[in-house]
Amino acid sequence: MEKFNKLNPILHRHEEFIQDRSDGGFISNDIMMKWFNDKYSTSKHLLILYSIAIGLNAKNILEIGGGRSTCVLSRAAKENNGKMTHGDICNINYLLSEQEKKVTKFFLGKSDLIWEIDEGYDFAFLDYFSEKDKKVFYIENEINKCIKKMKKNGVIAIHDVFVKKYSNIKMAIHKVVKKRKDVEYITIPFNYGLGLIRCLENSKYGSCDCNSYSCKKQKIKYI
Repeated sequence: MEKFNKLNPILHRHEEFIQDRSDGGFISNDIMMKWFNDKYSTSKHLLILYSIAIGLNAKNILEIGGGRSTCVLSRAAKENNGKMTHGDICNINYLLSEQEKKVTKFFLGKSDLIWEIDEGYDFAFLDYFSEKDKKVFYIENEINKCIKKMKKNGVIAIHDVFVKKYSNIKMAIHKVVKKRKDVEYITIPFNYGLGLIRCLENSKYGSCDCNSYSCKKQKIKYI
């Protein structure tokens, strides 16, 4: 296989990923379940991420740090008649289908490119803290920046909160939750751990439109 550099990153089980996406378009139910049954770090979280985005009727989804979750969340954005912003220091965008690219806006670089945008989000997935050199202060600061971008009742999902070598993630989240009165937090305790922060206070970006969500209107084919 060709060796990809930072501009063309290789995913876990890359050849299989390419085969799974060979039909183009948005990810199918069958492939989503296949990935769910796999044994990589986000596998058991993919349906949770999808379900939260659909349940919130998230019109504006944010993801920083891409992978298979990008395919799952771009499908949710499409089904919600919304859009998705995703950023990464690697060019994960080259792996997306043309249909997925139509509902996503990609930023190649650090998260500051996204924080500078005056835009609010219903759901955010942060998956870029899983490095030993990521300091508690940095992670805490990034989470606080994300909270400022969230709509009322918006949810932030953070990956790897149960991994011992990435203990700074858990420490940073606890500092955020302890200092703030405008959020609540829960951990999904499997598959490396998934932290969920719900933003409680009014936001200049408004509120999530979750109460108007209708399964029949969206015509979702359940898995």
